[in-house]
Amino acid sequence: MFKASFGRDLTASLESGVQEMPVDRIAAFSRASRLGTLLWRLKWGFDATVYKRTTELLADEAHTSPKMAEMLIREWLNPNCEACRGAKETILCDRRILCPKCQGLGLKRYSDHARARFMDMRLEDWREISGQVKRVTQRLNRAERLVNSTMHYELER
Repeated sequence: MFKASFGRDLTASLESGVQEMPVDRIAAFSRASRLGTLLWRLKWGFDATVYKRTTELLADEAHTSPKMAEMLIREWLNPNCEACRGAKETILCDRRILCPKCQGLGLKRYSDHARARFMDMRLEDWREISGQVKRVTQRLNRAERLVNSTMHYELER
């Protein structure tokens, strides 16, 4: 049963040198920050059960409102341009045509108006707190990067 769950012969992997096993990935993942692991579970593990905890933890760590954290997590989960779906361009015959909606960035642009509407605020009130967006987004991206570097470090040992 154990052999079947890991999908390989354990004695063969021990004899042929050091090989990364699923248990190694789990152990490396457990060394990363709580926010980072929750973000990974949410985005790459498609684990919707951690959505609320992730939002609350980001709000707490970034010293912002849960609503702002939720908005930025939603944006982080859906970064691609709606028109080109992140492809940036279309190739027709021998012509390369940049996406007119994102100008070839492949990213969805979230307007202040849409963000204010999500936050249930007037546009003028949103503009007063919009400076938080960069700080909270940096915190979110840093947490994800730290998971990447922790996993890399732990799996290289």
